[in-house]
Amino acid sequence: MSDLGTIAGATSLESAIGVVWANDAALVAQVPVLRLITGRVPQSELMPYVRMEQTGGSGNARTNKSYYQTARVVFHIWTEDYAGGSAVAQLILNAFANKGFDWTTGAVLDMRADGPPVNNQVHMPEIKLWETTVSFVLTTWQGRQD
Repeated sequence: MSDLGTIAGATSLESAIGVVWANDAALVAQVPVLRLITGRVPQSELMPYVRMEQTGGSGNARTNKSYYQTARVVFHIWTEDYAGGSAVAQLILNAFANKGFDWTTGAVLDMRADGPPVNNQVHMPEIKLWETTVSFVLTTWQGRQD
């Protein structure tokens, strides 16, 4: 059994992360699960919010039933101040670093932080925000459909 167990109702990596997020009271207190966005960010989004993206992935191995790969997940935390981004970054690390969890067709075997959080102040005429990124390298498996 993995660290966080089977995530009931999750059908993908993104939905499993959303359920883990929703079940972490400290994380939800800072960033409600409705502000964890996996697609395009609406212009009216309230602060703080987090955009999660899954980038790339490389196949490590195949079996007759599973496909193992290394993937990368990046959380982009948008806040109005440096301290807010750093606080949320630490909560994300607490919730996910070195953890594993299962969903209906796959699992994260390990979720390792890919370096410390990175803070960047955005200075554009219409935007004056802090972006803090937290990156993870994941080892995953998925059930094969072929």
